[in-house]
Parts: sequence; C-alpha cells; structure tokens
Amino acid sequence: MMFTFSVFAVFVVKASLEGGSRAEARELAAFYLRGREASTIGVYGGEYRRLAEYCKDAGESIFELGEKEVMAYLISRSKSGVSEAQLKQALAVVALIYEVCGFQSPSRSPLVVNVKKGIVKQVNKSKKFVERVGMTKSKLMKIFYAYYDSDFGKVLPENRRFLIMKTICFLGAKRFNDIQKLRRRDVIVGEDGRVKIWLARSKTDPMGVGCHFVLTKSKMGSVSVTALVEWYLRSLGDMGENGYIFPVFRKGKAVEKQAVSYNMARKQLLKERVLLGLGQVSCHSDRIGGASEAFKKGLSRSVIMRAGGWRSSAVDTYIRVNDAGVQMGDAVL
Repeated sequence: MMFTFSVFAVFVVKASLEGGSRAEARELAAFYLRGREASTIGVYGGEYRRLAEYCKDAGESIFELGEKEVMAYLISRSKSGVSEAQLKQALAVVALIYEVCGFQSPSRSPLVVNVKKGIVKQVNKSKKFVERVGMTKSKLMKIFYAYYDSDFGKVLPENRRFLIMKTICFLGAKRFNDIQKLRRRDVIVGEDGRVKIWLARSKTDPMGVGCHFVLTKSKMGSVSVTALVEWYLRSLGDMGENGYIFPVFRKGKAVEKQAVSYNMARKQLLKERVLLGLGQVSCHSDRIGGASEAFKKGLSRSVIMRAGGWRSSAVDTYIRVNDAGVQMGDAVL
C-alpha cells in the first residue's frame, strides 16, 4: 500500500534528523499505521501519491514546502474537480509529514487555510447539491423477499451476503467499513435470543477500544432477525473463528481470509439498485435510514448517537424525518 511506504519514508526522515536508524523508523511507522483506520490509510495513500507527483513535476522537495508551494498545490488540485473533503485530506497529508518530523506544517498557516476556504466556496458554488438518500423499510424488504429462502442453497452466496450486510447496517445504523471485517467470533446469539456483535474498531473508535451492539428481536417478514443471521452463518459452512463473515466468494466457496472490498460491495449495490428498484441508495444509505427511523419512532438524539457511534452534531445530517425504515432498540420491522 502506497501510504505504508509514504509513512515509512516520513519516519526515515524523522529518524535521520534525530540520529535514529531505518529499523527504528520502520517500527514507528508500523505503530503509527495501527493507530489509523484502514479507510483513512487508503485515502491518505492516494493524497500522498498526488502530492509526491506534484512535487516531482514542480521540482520541489516534499519535505521543504512553504506556504507558497502548498497554496499552489491546492490551486492545482482544485482544477481537477476536487471536493471540500479532498482538499482537507490534501492538507492533512502535508500536516502529517511535517508534524511527524517535528516541524511546523505550512498547511496550518492562516494564509493557506483561507485560500482553501476560498477554493471550497468556488467549488461549492459550481456544484449542484444532491442530498444522500436513506435506506427504507420497504426497500430492505425488497432485498429480503428477493434473496431469502429457507433453503440457503437456492440463493447465490453473494446475494445472501448482500442481504445480511444491508440488514445489519440498517438495524445498527452502521457504515459499510464498520461491519466489513467482522469475523465469525464477533457474532454471537445471546441467551435472550438477540444477536450480539462485537465491533472491534470503527471510524469513531480509531484506537480500537471496541464495543458491542445488539440487533433487535424484530422480524423480516415471518423470519426473526436472529433466525436470519443464523441462517446466513450456517450458509458459510465450517468457518473458523477468525474467518470473515462477509468474505469474497470464488466458485460459490467463501475465501474466509479475504473480506469483501468496498468496491465489490458498491458494484453489487449498483447492480441491485436496478434489479430490485432500490432507487439511488448508496453504501451509506443504511446508516441514514437507521438513524432516520429511530428518530421517527421517538428515540432521543442521545440514544441514536450512542447506537450509531456518533460523537457530535453530525448525527443531525443523517436524520431524514420523512424516511421510513426500522427503529433501533426494540423496534419491529
């Protein structure tokens, strides 16, 4: 992964400045990476590569950038249809490089920050705002009726995986990245009949403290959520405790050591949107739909925040009062 090597390069520079060795730099880089989310590592990797390519073309050293060079880089990025989030990521990579090395980052300069704000205003003015669509109860039930059969052998493994991923994300208001790498040991059925899931790490838990979340005793049609999850787990066969429950399938067999990627999940979703008439839902729609229905059913904002792992008012951007779906806690579909 590009970011792995970029972080190593940064720590090599840090080590050389402080009289350390490459071995020490490698160890520091490894620990640093463990402290970051996998999705963040991937995003920063792309941004580091773009910055490195820009510096090479401009004849600049990536470790010797000033305000002028960083502003020129932002302007260059803005000409390629960049979003506000991407501009923030570009500055975050610059900050990472300089702060790891113990230098003040030019990305923190008020001048650079204001230039970034100016670019964002220009970009936002030229873009048409499109509100993200939430998953709904009726759309989730379309997936269920299409891809559930008591005889799981009659359902393609990719479709079984799709159904359970959508159900868990919706009921728990989770991101795809939250549940992507769930292992068999992380999912248990408690004595009370509820499905209990251990979330080892998430975007809002980058240090990997972990937490449990519980699926309700609600039903999908005539099938309880618990029975549905057990049905899926049985379909995976004799999977080890460390096997990914949302694996890649090859010739109908689960490759339990390889979790489904975001691109694979998105590709299937785009296909199912057309086949099942799901509208413009995205991989983030389940989280929006779960939060929206919880609010609609009367759950407090603080409960929704705890259930979905929100730590700020960002939860308000996920609630769509007119969306329908499923209540968190003790709801019934």
